[in-house]
Amino acid sequence: MLESAARFMRKQASANTRLGFIFNPTVRVKSGGSHRAVEWGDPHWLTRALLLTGQPSEQLLTAKDDSPPPKYMNMMAAKNFAIKLAGEMRSVFNERRKVSTFSKLSVGGLEDSKFLDAFSKLDFERIMDLHATFSRKVLHLNPGRRAVIINGRVYGPLEENEIFVEEDFWLAEHLSKSAGTEGLAGALQKILPPATSTSRISELVWRVSSVLESTNWRLSAFAKSVRFFFFFLHPTLSMLASEGIFVNGTTNRIALKNLKMKTSAFHVPPTKNGLSYDIVAIVDPASRDAQRLSHILLVLQEALPCNITVILNPQRELSDLPLKNFYRFVWEPTLLDKVDQVALPSAHFEHLPGKSLLTLAIDAPHNWMVAATKTLEDLDNIRMTDVVSRTGDQVIDAEFTLEYLLLEGHCLDETTRQPPRGLQFTLGTPDNLQKHDTIVMANLGYFQLKANPGAWYLNLRKGKSKDIYKITGHEYADNPVGSESVTAVIDSFRPKIIRVNVAKKPGHLKESVLGADSDGESVSYESDSQVLDQNSYSRTLSAFWTLLGR
Repeated sequence: MLESAARFMRKQASANTRLGFIFNPTVRVKSGGSHRAVEWGDPHWLTRALLLTGQPSEQLLTAKDDSPPPKYMNMMAAKNFAIKLAGEMRSVFNERRKVSTFSKLSVGGLEDSKFLDAFSKLDFERIMDLHATFSRKVLHLNPGRRAVIINGRVYGPLEENEIFVEEDFWLAEHLSKSAGTEGLAGALQKILPPATSTSRISELVWRVSSVLESTNWRLSAFAKSVRFFFFFLHPTLSMLASEGIFVNGTTNRIALKNLKMKTSAFHVPPTKNGLSYDIVAIVDPASRDAQRLSHILLVLQEALPCNITVILNPQRELSDLPLKNFYRFVWEPTLLDKVDQVALPSAHFEHLPGKSLLTLAIDAPHNWMVAATKTLEDLDNIRMTDVVSRTGDQVIDAEFTLEYLLLEGHCLDETTRQPPRGLQFTLGTPDNLQKHDTIVMANLGYFQLKANPGAWYLNLRKGKSKDIYKITGHEYADNPVGSESVTAVIDSFRPKIIRVNVAKKPGHLKESVLGADSDGESVSYESDSQVLDQNSYSRTLSAFWTLLGR
């Protein structure tokens, strides 16, 4: 669990997330009465080292002001050092060997001499007594039991065979954020001096939220006194106290009363008698949202018994017309049409301007690759008067096809935490493992590959990519975490985004997958297919048709 927590902090945790360790020993730790200097590898060496990793917690908790306590390493070094310590402890236990020397376990960013001095002088017995007392009296854990505490919320106690992996830490962090800690941080930011550092605010957030959650005051008479105290402290915190730090205070229903709808609203009654849903839409008629919402309301009115009221809420002043396109939202209310045939999704545009130059395109989710497959016209340059003079017809037909669903991902070198420039991946099926290929982009380690519904296998491309690198881990794929192979299952039309970690093989640490041309410039090896344009993103999540005018 220690190693999973440290890896989560290094790869997935947000900037303001911090990690601490509370030790809950099975028996009381005693120094043994020996007065010799403590050395690396002595009993409890791992616990001593973790107590000094990052920002020592016992110094942080006893600080009287905002002055930072002494640190023996930077934050990235702390994450790497904790992972290395956990791996060393596992190897020592499995291989029944002695602990490696400190010089072998040291990482960049660690001040070795200061750390070893603090390691030998640490008041270990007193600190362990403090941790054991806290575990027993505050967390109500029996000696030796494990748990995870996030902003006062305790996940546990965990059974001996129960694991808490990186994904569990990620989920717990997001649950804590969505439950009120971000609102608490905003409230503290308003009442604290403007010069207060973000690290100080982060520290206060976990202290306050821990108190609010651990006392469980919402279910006791103590709730009133806390609410009264917060009311005099600050009205914003009073609101948080009344709702509870881990209670979602959003309102599910709002009753709109006494609305004046004579000149700025209209009503669409239900098509059938009986009970119906009551839908009120407030929309700016000259907005992009209004173009989509209009068809959504029509579909709802046809598919469900609903009473629809639309209230127009336009901007008072406009320097320019915000809409310059003709837009149709493609959504059929039923799967079958009136003659029990499959209802094909389609859009129709009528009364278009004859002399304007238009472009017909689909506004699709960014992971869809859609192309026009049947048309007689150049859809990028449409002028209706030219079409009529050339064909004698005022109709243009175009058929679009969803050809691929993109598999997207991000790749980082596990050692440097930088994108591996020029690294190539292949994507395929068991019959053809190299059906598609791509190159990892140098800026964010982004890559994308063409796929379709089904199971796909991601591998390093044969050649320098596979000779120099190996896959060390992945996230959000569909095979067990930690396995070197990567399987991605495309089972919906939604985006599929994975993360892949790689590392250079022994003996290839100084090599690069990039070659050099005659001028000495770095060039990548040829790919069977071009990398897709990253700027082809769309922010929408449904399929649309749009006819643009320019």
